[in-house]
This record gives sequence, C-alpha cells and structure tokens, in this order.
Amino acid sequence: MPNFLDNVPELLESPRPFVRTQTCRLLGLLASHMQTTEAVLKWEPCPRLVVLLRDEDIYVIHAAVYALTQISRTSAGAKAVLSAKALEHVPQLLMVRPPITLNMVQDRTIELLASLFRHEFAVPAILRLNICAHLVSILQAARPPLFIYDLLEVDYTGLTVATALLARMSEWPGGLSAVANTAVLNAIERIDWEVVLPVGNKIRADMRTIQDNVAQYKDRTQTYQISS
Repeated sequence: MPNFLDNVPELLESPRPFVRTQTCRLLGLLASHMQTTEAVLKWEPCPRLVVLLRDEDIYVIHAAVYALTQISRTSAGAKAVLSAKALEHVPQLLMVRPPITLNMVQDRTIELLASLFRHEFAVPAILRLNICAHLVSILQAARPPLFIYDLLEVDYTGLTVATALLARMSEWPGGLSAVANTAVLNAIERIDWEVVLPVGNKIRADMRTIQDNVAQYKDRTQTYQISS
C-alpha cells in the first residue's frame, strides 16, 4: 500500500490515459474499504483527482469521479472532496456527452453528489448548484426499451440516481422549494411504469417521497398565500 501511494502522483500524470484511468479506479477501490480508507486519505489525493476532472480523456474523467465518490463516503473524505473544490466542476460534468457510453460521466457525477448529500455539512453547497431542473430532465427523458428482450441492456443508472437525489433534496427545506419549483410532478406522472419496473421498488419509493413532499409543500404555500 505505502509503495503504491508513493507512486500515485507519477501515475496520475502519466501520458497514457489507460494508466491514469486505472490509477483512479484503484484509488477508488482502496477508498471503498474501511481497512484502507485512512491510508488513502492520508495521502491527500483529492486535489490531484480534481485536476483530472478536466482531462481530455472521457474514461479518465469517469474514473476520477468514481474515486472521489468512494472517498466521499466517509465524513473526512467528503470534507476533503469539498476542500478540493470538486463541486466547481459539477456543471461542466453534467453536460458531458460521451460518444460511446451515453451519459456515463453524468450518472457518475450524480452518484458523487448523492454520496456527499449524506453528510449534513455538504448539503448547502450542493443545493447552491441549482441542479434540480437538470435532474428532472433525466426523469423526463426516461423511455421504455423498444423490445422486451432489451430490458437487460438498458442502463437505468441515470434515472435511479437522479430520482434518489431529488428525493433526498426534497427532505430539506431549501431543497424542497427548489424541487417543487420544477416540473418534477409532471415528469413522474408521465413516466411509463414499464421503464421503472426492472429497477425495483427503491425508485418507486423515492418517487412517492418526492410526490408527497412536493404536494405538502404546495399545499402549505397555497394556504399561506390565501391567509395573507
């Protein structure tokens, strides 16, 4: 472990994209295990990983976001990710449209935000990104597979993580108002349940959470307006 971490700076700056990608993935894997998380954090990899968010290779970017996501699972790791100013790159990452694996960077970025959102101290910074409308657009774009045998081939990651993050945001006062001021209810109503059926009950529970919280918020808002 120590020998590998000593070589990480050089590996992350390798002229070969494959080496940069695999180094990020290995860092993420090490950060995902309790036995090795502390050693990874002591090396302070987040600033170097954030630099790779601007890499010219889409797979390097994807791997760097993965590593930051794994690091952010712990409180100390999440603080390190925020201190490295990773969130400044989120708007650009959400706009990436790779030609091969559609939206893989976008999906991984939302996973990073969802991981950070579990830590209360990170919530205000994420809410300031104003990404609710973008998350809702992912729900609006959900489409069922063309053929029944395509079910296993369709990637529902974006729909799943976007819905989960919206649900968590709707549980915070500042986040609830932001979610409620989008077309999220209409987006959920228009989703074909054939789309979410293969994903499981978790996404349905998240959608119900959004619907209930937004409906209650709008009722309270309407009551306040009438009374005033």
